[in-house]
Amino acid sequence: MSPALIPWQHRWRVLTRPDVLGLRLRHFLGLGERVRERLRRAWLAWTYQKTPAPVTVYIDRPAHLTNGPQRLEAHLDPRDGLSTKAVRQTLQAYWPTDAVVILILVRYRRPPLLAARTDAEVHSWAAAPEVRAKIPGPESPLIALLDAALRLPELGIRVVQVGGPGAVLVEEKEMSGEEKFLSKEKIFTSTEIESASTEDKSFSTETTPSVAWVVPHRGHAPWLGACLARLVPQLRPATADEALICLDEVPNLTTRALRATFPMCWFGVLRHPGVGPFVARQLAAERTTCHWLLFQDSDDLPCADRAALLRHTAQKRPAIDALGSHELRLDYLTRKVIPVRFPLNASAALRVAMGHPALFPTLLIKRASLLAVGGFATHLRFALDTHLLLRASFEWQMHNVDAFLYVRRRRTGSLTTDPATALGSPAREEHRAQWRRDFAAVQAGVLPLAGSSLAVRRGPEYELNELEEL
Repeated sequence: MSPALIPWQHRWRVLTRPDVLGLRLRHFLGLGERVRERLRRAWLAWTYQKTPAPVTVYIDRPAHLTNGPQRLEAHLDPRDGLSTKAVRQTLQAYWPTDAVVILILVRYRRPPLLAARTDAEVHSWAAAPEVRAKIPGPESPLIALLDAALRLPELGIRVVQVGGPGAVLVEEKEMSGEEKFLSKEKIFTSTEIESASTEDKSFSTETTPSVAWVVPHRGHAPWLGACLARLVPQLRPATADEALICLDEVPNLTTRALRATFPMCWFGVLRHPGVGPFVARQLAAERTTCHWLLFQDSDDLPCADRAALLRHTAQKRPAIDALGSHELRLDYLTRKVIPVRFPLNASAALRVAMGHPALFPTLLIKRASLLAVGGFATHLRFALDTHLLLRASFEWQMHNVDAFLYVRRRRTGSLTTDPATALGSPAREEHRAQWRRDFAAVQAGVLPLAGSSLAVRRGPEYELNELEEL
């Protein structure tokens, strides 16, 4: 047999397994839903030409609540297809406990099964009148409104799914010797999330797993400041939680000022910077003693309920090694705000294909699980998060909650948009092709993981480096 055909033979062995066939069948049966969604988008785009004005809805705080704003002002764009009744019901259940917050309203859709899915652009939002007075009006595009809002350090951001069951957890179950994962629906209201966070603060460090936020940084310092302003309130003072800010550049006056502004964060700088984020992530994981690592890119933002919901889910599902979420993408290249959903069972999706079932910066990962699979390779400046997830997929249980907890900026000059390292660039595709072949061979059992291109590789960029306190 020709060597070129061997990878296909390997994939065929994997694709004909009963669990893989079952997941592909479920994906195929969802074709009708995807077609209906496309028709719905086309209809809304056509009708929008006749009714271009957004609808403003005022919603009062539920009588049984004492925290949060007295009233929310919701601006509903017809292109989103959100009914006023559904928005009222959802916000009544998801009433924010903090008044200074902006809510992005996203129409609920079922998560995908096999890989990430980019859904329709969103335009609708809600905020308290006092917040509304500080930001541009509803006539502005949502990305311009959010860009201005996120410059206010006191303003939190949350994403609310309208018309759905809320956050979905995953539950492990043994079935016929093969691990299956069933979804169990559970609605998390803002009150429950706040309660979970309060309970965490009342526990001792022996009973509550500690969390270390790992934030590599290189580039625009004001974005790091905006990130930390929303990260620090999620640290629990009564526990051993940490925030490790890892600078992959020579510190400047702005980053030193941020260190003084956020004294509860630990700032470290690489002895030899400019080697990419994976060296910093690996050294931070080795430095901390926290049970969990919560990753965050410095040019992105955590939603206000991110840490509480991920912690709550992880504590109830101790078998999970890595837990992520959907992303709300602020696309500065197209000037759109786009929801991106991921499969709830990322492990099952990776068993079917080497796709994109989780966004790495959204993940909460057990530190012991990360170190058990060797940690990060560091020989490249890009794509090694995918490299880690492929290697770890043979050992980990990886899942996503059905909630938007992460705001990601897609911008020029990042590793995923720079022509030299962008998605689809020759540099990435060369490595991706090799990883795809070896991933299929390891799955088929004909190549040991340690002897494949997915094994950990490190060089002087790691061996001769160190995180030194700023």
